[in-house]
Amino acid sequence: MDRRPHTTHKYTYIDYKITNHPNNINENMKHIAYTIISAAILMSTASSCDEDNFITPMAYDSTQCFSTVTDKATGQTTVSAGPSYGISYNYTKNTVSVTITGLTLGQEQKPEMTLSDLPWKYDDNGWKTTNVHSKTSGDTTFDSFQISILDRTANIGGHPSHTPVIWITYTIDSRYTVSTYPRELYFFPQEDAGFTTKITSPDGSVFTNSDMYYQASIDPATSTMSLKLYQARFAANMPRPMDMVFKDLPCTFNGAEIRAAANAVTPEIGDTPWPQFPITALRCAMTVYSNMDLGFNCNAMGTPYSVEAKTTCNPK
Repeated sequence: MDRRPHTTHKYTYIDYKITNHPNNINENMKHIAYTIISAAILMSTASSCDEDNFITPMAYDSTQCFSTVTDKATGQTTVSAGPSYGISYNYTKNTVSVTITGLTLGQEQKPEMTLSDLPWKYDDNGWKTTNVHSKTSGDTTFDSFQISILDRTANIGGHPSHTPVIWITYTIDSRYTVSTYPRELYFFPQEDAGFTTKITSPDGSVFTNSDMYYQASIDPATSTMSLKLYQARFAANMPRPMDMVFKDLPCTFNGAEIRAAANAVTPEIGDTPWPQFPITALRCAMTVYSNMDLGFNCNAMGTPYSVEAKTTCNPK
């Protein structure tokens, strides 16, 4: 059943998938768990609910996001943590208000700025989208302002997690372009839509792993990425899947796209380096609001595998 929120609702219903519980929860207990978790999320996000409006606020700060600022006058781009955003959705009027705090443009730190009552709508994939032009806050002109949010839940590491995707980009005073990215991004398989990880063995046979999913963690201070592979398995006869981490991958940012590449990586398994699984020819391209393409070679204890993954930010 599709339980994405729709514009006619006065509340946001969030459904969680609970699997692999150590106590083997039965269906009744799962239903109770769904209800409790959904209610907790609802109460934690709703701060204003009167007879006329239902408003859900959220904070998005420098611990959760980072930004690139490109100065068109100089051609220079800086990468830094933050700024902080206060985002409030009005589900009755279908408007959103966004407050920006701590934004630095060149040598100037802007005062707190608010864009109020911007229109938003759901797109066909369940994203809340806003795209407006020629808005002002004080003496600052936003030539364009775009915010897209996917209210997403997923099973991360065996636990249901609320991991919304937030993409914000805007141009100020016809000079500065700001792009704000999540510090953590998740990408998932959807086999029926062609999103899987395919592993080619030395004999040319291809193993499709439809359980692998990925977490990218960005450090804006160093412009590097840590990429975690959950449920990694390179052949059907591997005894069990394992989680594997590729650390300190240098990355670049361009619009909504993040790219990383490395000639050689020593993966970590359980916080321990595993030189027995050397990684080579790694390349990764991810778009915040859509897909990730990943490719690398892995020599698993003497057996070379070629890995190609195409995954989506929207879990099934």
